[in-house]
Amino acid sequence: TRERLPAWRQSLADMLERFNQRRNRITLPSADSLRRSVSTIRLRQFRLPEMSLDKAVAYFNRLPMGAKTLSIFFAVALVVFLQSLAYLKLTAGARAESQKLAGQVEQIQNNLSQMRAIFLYGDEVKGKSLLEETERLFAGIAGARSLKKETRDSIIGEIDRAKSVLRREVPLTLSELYAFGEQKRPAALAILGGNVYLAGENSLLKLNAEKKTADVLYQNLNLKFSEMLVNQDAGSILLIDKEKDAMAEIFVQKNTNSQDNLPVHGGEVFASYGKRMYAIGGSPKSVYRMTRLDGKLVANTWLTRSADVSNITDMAIDGEIYALTGSGAVRKFSGGAAKNFSLEAVEPPIQSGQKILAPVDEDRLYILESGKNRILAYTKKGVFTAQYLIPDSGSILDFALDEA
Repeated sequence: TRERLPAWRQSLADMLERFNQRRNRITLPSADSLRRSVSTIRLRQFRLPEMSLDKAVAYFNRLPMGAKTLSIFFAVALVVFLQSLAYLKLTAGARAESQKLAGQVEQIQNNLSQMRAIFLYGDEVKGKSLLEETERLFAGIAGARSLKKETRDSIIGEIDRAKSVLRREVPLTLSELYAFGEQKRPAALAILGGNVYLAGENSLLKLNAEKKTADVLYQNLNLKFSEMLVNQDAGSILLIDKEKDAMAEIFVQKNTNSQDNLPVHGGEVFASYGKRMYAIGGSPKSVYRMTRLDGKLVANTWLTRSADVSNITDMAIDGEIYALTGSGAVRKFSGGAAKNFSLEAVEPPIQSGQKILAPVDEDRLYILESGKNRILAYTKKGVFTAQYLIPDSGSILDFALDEA
């Protein structure tokens, strides 16, 4: 052990020498190098003095190891502290911006709620002013990154929905039909060849727009008409007597008519498509398609699968069948079977439905709700597009569309 002690001491001395050499190597870059690095740094037009920088570098190099380490520690701590302050400031700003955006979105949504009520029941001028204010508010936040896509799309949809409310304060009166007396008072109307036809209980009238009168074309046909259809392909008007399961077909250009017994007994709702007629009713209750065979009407069950056809008030056909229920819902049938279909919600909600139209060459469904004196328009996928309000017009019994 005594022999090995000097060697151990020498080894320890060598380790200490190497440690001291390494410690003395911890220095900052040279003054010239550091000066070149910061030569472009300015703080409020203040340029770091070169002599102060040289002295700082020299001073740091003369510091012992512990002081150098402590200085570096405090420098790092200062940087972290300043970064934390900057982060807190940025977070506070983002929070304030988020709260401001939330307030603007809430204001827009409140405006939209008021707007719907004003357009439907109140002052249209005030509604338009509120709409312009809402659009200005939305334009200011539409590009905000923090605005969620769902919120943005919802606001755009609500603004479009508000624009879709169309009021018709003073409908154009073509003819004061009540002046003709109860015998000629029409309950249904149709348009064929650019002319307007009106059906009473047992008569067919043609509207004379120039004279604002209605001329009687047929009357006393021994039928009590409860529904009127138009066969565009045949150029005829179909008058249905549901009580007698009978029909009169009027060829207006030829000025001729014919009467037939309906093969569907207890028919409740009728529609025409092409040269064919469709009916809901019969026994068993279903959708039937009627065609002529050897001059007579024959009916075949159109539905190939069981489907709910109860509480139907009207139907329209464009190749597919849209059946309107008394509650205002629509059921869709295609290929002999029911399809999933629903109408987009509207404000105020539909509570009843009287008539539906589905133009063949137009992506629209039109629904009459007499109780609210309005006609609602949807796409054939059920998306709401507009509602036409006709206040102070009494109870709307029927409506038709022309190409204008």
